[in-house]
Amino acid sequence: MYGDDAKYIMIRNDGKGYDEPIVFPVTMDHSFVARRMVREDLGDKIVSAGKVNSRLCCHGESVSLKIKSRKEDTSIMLRAFGTDEEDMGMRMN
Repeated sequence: MYGDDAKYIMIRNDGKGYDEPIVFPVTMDHSFVARRMVREDLGDKIVSAGKVNSRLCCHGESVSLKIKSRKEDTSIMLRAFGTDEEDMGMRMN
């Protein structure tokens, strides 16, 4: 339905003051990536997770982490990749 190209985890580190996405292949589990990339000892926490398509639209959820995507994830993903909704021909509500 969405043409999923990848999965993602959105990490927040309150010391940094913003959320950062980690994008990885659909063949990997969210929990596998989280165990290797999230540094709870440094204040990292997972705030959302799901799937992302080639237009950087985020949706869905992670069953293994029991967490859903959020509305703002697409905007965060677009900024992380140096673009915005207008560049992608999108209108975000």
